This record gives sequence, structure tokens and C-alpha cells, in this order.
Amino acid sequence: KIATPTPSPYNPLPSPTSIQILILEPNSSPDEEIACHLAPIDLDADHALFSSPRPLECPVKFYGSVIAGRRKVFQISSDLCILEDDDDFDLLTDSLRLHPFQRYTALSYVWGDPADPCHVLLNGGGVDGTTTRFPVTRNLHQALWSLRRLGEGIRLWVDALCINQADYEEKRVQIALMRRVYRQAEEVVAFVPLTAEDSDNVTELVPSIWDSRALFFETRDRREGGEREVVQEAGDARGSEVSLTSWGFPEASEPVERVVWEKDDAAADSKAMGFKYAFGDKNKNDSTLHLEGYGLPPAESPLWVSWRRFFSSPYFWRIWILQEFTMAKTLTFNLGHGTMITSEGVMGACAAIKKYSGAKNAEYMRHDADGVASDEGRLAFTGLQLAWSMFAERLSVEAGLPQKGLATMLHTGRHFLATDPRDKVYAMLGLAEDGGLFAEAVEYEPEETHVKTFIRFARLLVEQGHGFQVLLQAGIGGSQARDEGLPSWVPVSSCLQMDGAGHQSAGKVKLISSEQNWIDPVPRTNPASLTTTNDIPNIQTSSIGFLDNDKLLLRGTVTTR
Repeated sequence: KIATPTPSPYNPLPSPTSIQILILEPNSSPDEEIACHLAPIDLDADHALFSSPRPLECPVKFYGSVIAGRRKVFQISSDLCILEDDDDFDLLTDSLRLHPFQRYTALSYVWGDPADPCHVLLNGGGVDGTTTRFPVTRNLHQALWSLRRLGEGIRLWVDALCINQADYEEKRVQIALMRRVYRQAEEVVAFVPLTAEDSDNVTELVPSIWDSRALFFETRDRREGGEREVVQEAGDARGSEVSLTSWGFPEASEPVERVVWEKDDAAADSKAMGFKYAFGDKNKNDSTLHLEGYGLPPAESPLWVSWRRFFSSPYFWRIWILQEFTMAKTLTFNLGHGTMITSEGVMGACAAIKKYSGAKNAEYMRHDADGVASDEGRLAFTGLQLAWSMFAERLSVEAGLPQKGLATMLHTGRHFLATDPRDKVYAMLGLAEDGGLFAEAVEYEPEETHVKTFIRFARLLVEQGHGFQVLLQAGIGGSQARDEGLPSWVPVSSCLQMDGAGHQSAGKVKLISSEQNWIDPVPRTNPASLTTTNDIPNIQTSSIGFLDNDKLLLRGTVTTR
């Protein structure tokens, strides 16, 4: 944790729906110190939420930091509103003021190691505000450096700077707004820094995959014996197949037509031929049913090495990134060195390989140029899987599908990492449909351990009627994975495992009888060993409650069908 310097640059926020926005000053030279300013805006005043016209957008003059005895003056695009209700508005004579909501870009990034910080100039607001040399991690410093513009300021939301990390009450209130912060941002920029060579390679590989896909479809459409079907748009509530457009492919507004081959078995049987072509067998006659035959870079290309390094980034592993990625209306990857690429372009390229490549994503991720499994490849493939899960959550939000409750979202975030174990719960609140019910339970005080957090939220879930789900998620991983002081009925967030049907893996739950005496633990069957759904144990509860803070009382029956 990086300590907030004294005097603090932070001022109290004016309303419960207010957030701080960071105004990043332009740079006159690359080595100029990063300078920024805090300014409050109100999320409830977002003009995009109302049917009335947007405020007047125009550049305004901003008086920035004093450097070498001279105050920097620059322009920043701003939303202005008219003070007087005048249909004959005159820009030269009528008074204007800043709109209470200003459009901004939200930064999504990995904090990095706080042990060796860099510093930025941070002004608490106004010409006479307090300016402090504020410590930030090196990764954030690099991100701000890459986002600076020449001659023009920009508005950003950056959690490490826009939330007073020393004010635990402010952190609690701001966490409840995180979903809105990223949803109402004009754009989310995901900072995934690579070397200059790797960033160039990634931005070369992605369009190359798309070009291969275009040639693949052009050839496939000319094949004889194909008939066409219309694929339903993404988000169809009837459960139809998700269209190509939902994975970032360019056919945006019209239903997608695709060729359905008469001999589907032949396409399936050709998978092995595509694999051979990708890893050494260059017989193109065997690969015409896959992208490998249409200009997809060969597996030994250095482009795939950079691709693996991209997905090996810790960015895809962090628990807070799941919310930031999911809620973004538009997300762009910033690879450093002035290189940007859209998330739709990246995930669309992955989808093309997944659907139409003979070797699939796993092989291009896991193998080096000789086709041998590598540690970096395994890490990259896991990163890709986590990216897929984030993208799937984002598609669900975009399609307007019902969101999952907190009890279920705790399972969704089980594979993601958190420096603070409490964030395994807190980071899920903004994604959960019922997250607002738990906002008051967020506590960041030092004495609030993650064990206390897990117990408190498990208890709240039981009280909200999710006791059965809590029991299903409890005890997984055994005593070795359970922290001291954590009751057996409280889920261990880092060890949750659940199959596709929503059933837990093997474990035991301790039950208390109505006489308050411990009874024998009730074993639960591992669903992987079940042959039919009728074999799954059925737990019928008449009531779940508490005897005290750490003993759960369950009345009911456990039967096996």
C-alpha cells in the first residue's frame, strides 16, 4: 500500500453520487513530470441518461501547474451549460458554466508493486489548490505517461488517484459506484504494456487473422452444395446460437449469413489435417477447410510469440479487471509506445481461430515454434481463458440478459487473483444483480480481516435467502485451504469449484440439530462421478438460521434420489 502524503490533496465529495475525475496535463516534452488535477463530477447528472440535448461541447482554457516559475495554460474539451434559460442564446454574451457531469475515460490497469513508487504532481482542485508530489506505482506512472497528449488535457478516472485510499468511508461509498464509473465512461482504456516489438507484432497479427478469415469465408461461400441459414443476433432470449457479430466481427447491423456444409462430418474430420499444417505439414491441399490455408501466419512466426506474451500479462488475472472489462461500453487495449487495438478486434481474432482454425487457440498458445508445450504458453492459454470469461460477462451485459446474484458471482471470480483477499468479495458487488444490498457491509479498516469479511458476507447471504447456495460452496478444498477462524459453513472464495450444472464438488457440511448438538457430517457426492441427474443428492431445508456468530443451524432433510 502507498501512503497518502501530507498535506492531503483530497477534498470531501459534494454528494453520494460524486466521483473525482483526474485532469491529466499535456506534456511539452517526453521527460516533463506528470501533472494532474482532481475535479468532482456527479454521475447522476450524466447527460447521456436524459432525453434532453447534450450540453455545449467546446474547448476551455485550463490553468495548470506552475513549472519553472510559469503556470502552464492548456485547453481541454469540456461540456458547458447555459446559466439562463434563453432560446436566443449568444455564445459571446451569455454566461456559461461547467456541466456537473464531464465525459471521461476510465483507466483499467494492474496496480503493480507499491514498494518502489514513482511520483506525479497532484493538485486537489482550483488554482490555489494543494499540489503534492504523490506516489504511484511504476505501472500506473507508465500508463499515465502513455496517455498524455501534446497541447491538450484529458479527463481520466484512475482508482488509485481518484479515490482517497486513506479514507475508508470514501472507499466504501466509491466501491458501490464502481459499476457506474466504468459503465458511464465514454471509453475504457486497458493498459497492457508490451515491448515495442511485441506491440507491433500483436497489431500486425490481429488484422492478419481477420484477413485470413475474410479469404476463408470468400472461398467457402463459393463452394458448391452449400445452403444458407440466418444466424440470430446475439442476446436472443430464445437461446439461439450467438452470431459472429457478438464476437467482434464486422458484420454489425444485418443478420449474418453463413454457409452450412452438407457434409458436416467431413469438416470435423479435417481438424487433424489443419493441425498438421499449422505445425509442420505444409500440404495446403489438406488445410483448405481451415484458416491455416488462407494466409494465417505459421506457428513458428514470432507474431505468435508476442501473442502469447500479450495474454500472459497479469492484467487478465486480476479480480477488479473482471468488473472493469465487463462494464465497459467501449474498451481499447493500450500496448504502450502509442499502440492501441480494440478489444473487439482482439477477441474477434480469438473467436476466428476458435471456430475456423484447425489447430485452435490452445495449440497456438501452448506451443513454441517446434510444437513443444511451454510454460509461457500455458500461462498465456490460462490468460486467454480468463479473457474469454470476461468477454462473455460483457456480452451478457450488452445483451441485457438477467445478471447473476452475488452468491453466483463469487463462483465466477474464483480463478481471478486479488492482493487483498477481501477484494474477492468486494470486486463482485458491482457485477452482482443484488450487489447494492451488500454495499453497506464493505469495510476496509485495517482490523477488518478477510476472515471477518468472508463470515459477514456469508451470513448476509444466508439472511438474504441464499443459505442453500452458501452451504453448497462451503468446505471446498478441505482444512488446508481454510483460514484459522473461518467456520466450516463459510465458502473459501479462492477455492470455490462448481461444475456446469451448478453443483459443488465433494465436501462436507457440519450441521447442528435442533438440540444444538453436533451430528455426523453429511458427505456430498462428487458430481463428476454421477451418471444421471437423478443421482444428485437432494437437500430440502425447512429453515436455516444462526445459533450465534459462528454456528449455523439447519433444519431439514438430506435424501438421495
